[in-house]
Amino acid sequence: MRIDRVAASLGLVMSLGCNRSAPTPVAPEPPSLAPATPATPPPAPPSAPSAEASGPRAEISEPSFVLTAALAPGATPAAPAALTVELRGAGHFHVNELYPVNLELDVRDGSTEKPSLRRADAAEYTQAVARFAVPVQRAGARTVVLGRMRFAVCSAENCVPETRNFAVAIN
Repeated sequence: MRIDRVAASLGLVMSLGCNRSAPTPVAPEPPSLAPATPATPPPAPPSAPSAEASGPRAEISEPSFVLTAALAPGATPAAPAALTVELRGAGHFHVNELYPVNLELDVRDGSTEKPSLRRADAAEYTQAVARFAVPVQRAGARTVVLGRMRFAVCSAENCVPETRNFAVAIN
């Protein structure tokens, strides 16, 4: 009986987050899984900093979304690195604004003040983009940020819950 209630609640939350009107169109990205430091960085969206101005990054491109985790250049043991985790819908999908998004960070050889973030912690959270900005402090020469993001993207027909892992090394 309890499982039925949980399933019904999850279905309600996901359906409430779907906007049945036409979503804001976003240019589709080709599906690919980029390494943490790609040899040739993909072109940046107009609102994002150019590849030359960014530091280490990880990007996961799927037909329904693009998830990017990037560190601004210039992190030192004395100054925290600025980690930005950004989710965008792709194709006819948009970010589900009502889904209980969860971003978990595990900083190896370093730290962050808030390793678990929710929708209220986002710097920006709309149907177009979910963006989190997190300072990461280095504690050594091999600081790595491991992340897991749980989210949902929706089309006019349905919503799809997703969980993705990423890793970004601070050089």
